[in-house]
Amino acid sequence: HDGKLRYVDVARKGFKTRRGVEVGDRARKVRRLYKRLNSRRNLGGGRDLIWRRGKGRLIFSLAQGRVYRIAGGRAPWALWMECV
Repeated sequence: HDGKLRYVDVARKGFKTRRGVEVGDRARKVRRLYKRLNSRRNLGGGRDLIWRRGKGRLIFSLAQGRVYRIAGGRAPWALWMECV
């Protein structure tokens, strides 16, 4: 957007957050490492755990208690859900 990267989405292992969460980790690890998470339903029928710091967001998408996708970036771009 305007020549700047505003949003990143990862759905495979090999990429971790600074605190060490990656795709495939359990939801309890996310809750242990990131405090004050908000929760919402996602379009896939699972849940999203959202960590906020200023305008930055990390969104951990969960299915069956495990992270299947990590999105991060600035609001409002990081908060959009894609419908494919």
